[in-house]
Amino acid sequence: KLNWWTGGTFFIYVENMVGDGNKINDAVGGPLAPVSTLDADDFTQLSAYYYEQSLCSGKCRIKFGKHDANSEFATSNITGEFVNGGISPPPNIPVPTFPDPALGLLGEVIPVDWLTLRTAFYGAKLDGRSEGDSGLFSGDLMAVFEAGFTATNLQRYAGTYRFATWMSTLETAEIVASTNSNPKGYSDNYGVYMLIDQPVYLEPSATDSSGEGLTVFFEYSWAPENRNQINEYFSTGAMYTGLIPTRDSDEIGLAVTYMSPSENLKPDGLANNQTNFELFYKANVTPWLYIQPDVQWLQNVGGADIDAVVVGARVGITF
Repeated sequence: KLNWWTGGTFFIYVENMVGDGNKINDAVGGPLAPVSTLDADDFTQLSAYYYEQSLCSGKCRIKFGKHDANSEFATSNITGEFVNGGISPPPNIPVPTFPDPALGLLGEVIPVDWLTLRTAFYGAKLDGRSEGDSGLFSGDLMAVFEAGFTATNLQRYAGTYRFATWMSTLETAEIVASTNSNPKGYSDNYGVYMLIDQPVYLEPSATDSSGEGLTVFFEYSWAPENRNQINEYFSTGAMYTGLIPTRDSDEIGLAVTYMSPSENLKPDGLANNQTNFELFYKANVTPWLYIQPDVQWLQNVGGADIDAVVVGARVGITF
């Protein structure tokens, strides 16, 4: 924040990754969504550089530059806590996210307290290491429009309900079985999604859903099966903050995701719907350190008759 303009912020984020390219996905049989959002091939890149300006006493906002679109769309405070890569964002939304953010232009307006309208255009050629425009100025775009409603009349139990549609102009190959050697090409791709967060129980000390208590979520995403490996996606789950006495900031979460593969893949034996179960406990050991053990049970991995169990942990340090 340079105080050049009131409400303006310039942000730069350099990222270094030491990973194994998500080889764990191959190890469990090739799931329809990544087991983890935390892994990728080794890289060092400028992951974000953008300018953000708040206007109209906070009722309007514009943002321009390279950033992770999943920080703005198809995410919430709850879904972002889960490790599985199929929860935030849903795997049938080709939103520019880790490890491939993109240049984008976003606008937001809050006409009334209970309504937030947000839209953005991103370059659709995803390469996080690129310093170019990702296609934003050369005709290959991904556009997203989201309307968010907040039940302000419920006061501290106010839930958030997001409904959105997206479209990409990047050429997309037809989803076909391996026996089809001549897939068609489509000049666009599109879909819709919804995401609901709703507190159902808050302890007396909590002033809103970010305090101690139980909040549930529901997420749905649809994209045409002739150009997307996953046609329909559902997820639901809950997170409780402060479940254990004296551990007021710890979080425990449980989620179930359901993914329906394209009917076009049935000749390859990938006709089963994949279901994932995930359970985590996030222990805030100190104000600067948390440890989050996590276990996932994957049924019908990749649409095949294969099950897998993945156990891991996430550690966060704030300097």
